[in-house]
Amino acid sequence: FSWLPKPIHERYSNARIYTKSRIVKLLARSGFEIGGAQLMTAPLDVLGNSRLKRFLLKCIFTGQTTRNPFLATNVFVWGRKAM
Repeated sequence: FSWLPKPIHERYSNARIYTKSRIVKLLARSGFEIGGAQLMTAPLDVLGNSRLKRFLLKCIFTGQTTRNPFLATNVFVWGRKAM
């Protein structure tokens, strides 16, 4: 239900949807210095060496990171606790 408006999704779902900017803001408010953040694409390991996997890697998932949130499966944020 990630496509539902956030208040409805969070009320009726056990999972939480976090955008890259939301994670960065939460960490910054908790005293972390953010080194960077990237949206990671799907590894596609479950597809084996199939035509579908080759097509997706060539045409859609052309790198390990993306700027398009709809193509991302993970958000990778790195930083350190401010001293």
